[in-house]
Amino acid sequence: EPGAQIVVQGFDGNIASPIVEGRSPRWSPDGRKLAFHRRNDVYVLDLISGEQRTLLEEPVYLVRNGMDWSPDSQRLAVIVRPKRNAPRALLFLEQDKEDQRFAARLRLDMSGMCAFSPDGSQLVLEAGWKVRLVPVDGDERPTIVPGQKGHNLQPDFSPDGKLIVFASDRHTVP
Repeated sequence: EPGAQIVVQGFDGNIASPIVEGRSPRWSPDGRKLAFHRRNDVYVLDLISGEQRTLLEEPVYLVRNGMDWSPDSQRLAVIVRPKRNAPRALLFLEQDKEDQRFAARLRLDMSGMCAFSPDGSQLVLEAGWKVRLVPVDGDERPTIVPGQKGHNLQPDFSPDGKLIVFASDRHTVP
């Protein structure tokens, strides 16, 4: 992981210089910021001013790939392992606040992929091989999307928010 560079490349093959060291880059929906993780911390790079800042008060043991921006570009949903052997935690981080205290919205055995609904009210993620919906505000527990078979992971919302797509082995499992 050390030394991984985030690079912007045009479809024509022209490569810009690497812009920052890190992993799991995610452009904000408004195109002004880039979120990424590096050395167990989450960063936001302002693509206009060039300012880079860390979002966590203290580094965590592991930041999972697959964070997602809220549709209004104000928050990041990030799944982390706070300490070695600790349960994974879902964090909602404000993009304009530096050094945020660790406040887990949820603790479950989640993979790293998560996605905001188009209206920003829900998050979809996978835990225990099942796709689950999590209300962004409040403290309600996640609900399992009904009718799932097999192992399901890497969920995302359709652009209109009416469907969820995910990877599954449901047709290969007897």
